[in-house]
Amino acid sequence: MNKKIIAGLMSAAAVGTFWACGSGNIYEADSDDQVISATFVSPSKTDAENDSMVVSGLIKVSKEKCQADPECAAAYVPYLSGQEVVAPASSASEVPNNGNQPLVDVSSSSRVIGGNPVSSATINTGTDPVASSTSGGGSTITGLGTCAESTGKTSITKGESVRFKVTPNGAALPDPMAIVSATYEWHYNSGTPDGSGDGKKTSDNITFTESGDADVSVTIYAGGESETIPCPLHINGDPITGCECTTPEKTVDYTVSPEVAWTAGGCISAGHTLSYYWDDAEGTTTFAKTFAEAQPGFAPKLVVKSDDNSLVEVTCPAVKTTKGAEYELVFTDTFVEKEDITVPNEACIVVKGTWNQGHNPPLKMLCDIVNAEASCSMTLTYGTETETKTGSYSLSNVTLEMTPALTQGEYSAPSMVCVNFTGGSAAKCKLGMY
Repeated sequence: MNKKIIAGLMSAAAVGTFWACGSGNIYEADSDDQVISATFVSPSKTDAENDSMVVSGLIKVSKEKCQADPECAAAYVPYLSGQEVVAPASSASEVPNNGNQPLVDVSSSSRVIGGNPVSSATINTGTDPVASSTSGGGSTITGLGTCAESTGKTSITKGESVRFKVTPNGAALPDPMAIVSATYEWHYNSGTPDGSGDGKKTSDNITFTESGDADVSVTIYAGGESETIPCPLHINGDPITGCECTTPEKTVDYTVSPEVAWTAGGCISAGHTLSYYWDDAEGTTTFAKTFAEAQPGFAPKLVVKSDDNSLVEVTCPAVKTTKGAEYELVFTDTFVEKEDITVPNEACIVVKGTWNQGHNPPLKMLCDIVNAEASCSMTLTYGTETETKTGSYSLSNVTLEMTPALTQGEYSAPSMVCVNFTGGSAAKCKLGMY
């Protein structure tokens, strides 16, 4: 048996206290030992005080782990009962001495490295031996740990197998170090476990053949306290595919158009009824939100669910809202000025003005890319209408005709013209006719 009972780390001195059973192999400290050291080292205490606290803690845990191991407990009955341990005269296993500590020959069931070897000296801990933690009993407490699927998944498809893992938290205990000796009792109320778990922080491998939410939990027992915590996981049924979320808007002036709508479409799940949840509230395939303030970008959360317990989260495009127009092109009465404005990528331009002529020409937006690169492109979007062009080192007069055409009186565009480009530093845009 190669089972390490404890490996301690002192904060100020490179002194190790090791126990080993069976072959006598010595192993390096693991994460449990780091918990012990971190728990007892205090910045407000001296190095000597910290060392004493850490060593006392290590001795306590080594006793607990030795008592929990039948072979170790049998070999160290006198020590565990507070009496001196006398090494038997049997043959000893050789252990390399990699430090400055003396090696003491002990029986094949033990090997101790340290200043006070247990084979020939009484160790006075100042405290009584502590029994191992056991399942059952103890008062209830919260915050002893969390449980999650071992690879971080929050959902799987029925038929898959997973493990759960506990992350313990000793800070919730009166004696934080007691979490090192915690025991774990797993409860499988759904799924089929295969019995391969270690009975500790990791569950059995569990196969879920039914859709829905997993019903798995674990009870943590530590320091006379206990807590049962859930292990959340959703098991999807038949898949939902093809979902899209769209909106015609990219930027809106909420003082003019305060309401923005998004639409879900394309969802398929053969033979199943679908439901749509917008920002956690059940709705239809359409969602509308009224804005009363500027926001850099808002997108609703859309989750589509089926009556087979499947669900899929669909990404919706964000819409920027402004108080007033960020960029404007204005014309007045008898002519459209051809002065341009420079705008960044993803800018949206409000077009407005009045027209007082006897003819009603079409109104157009014309844009160029500034500092065009070897590969460049530009897309103008106006409501549901788009115009895209590509170029190399030059891209000019990307033109989008706006509707309705100019008419007598005040012109009110139904939407902004939004500019998206690649391969350039900015866009220059202006209005034109014909």
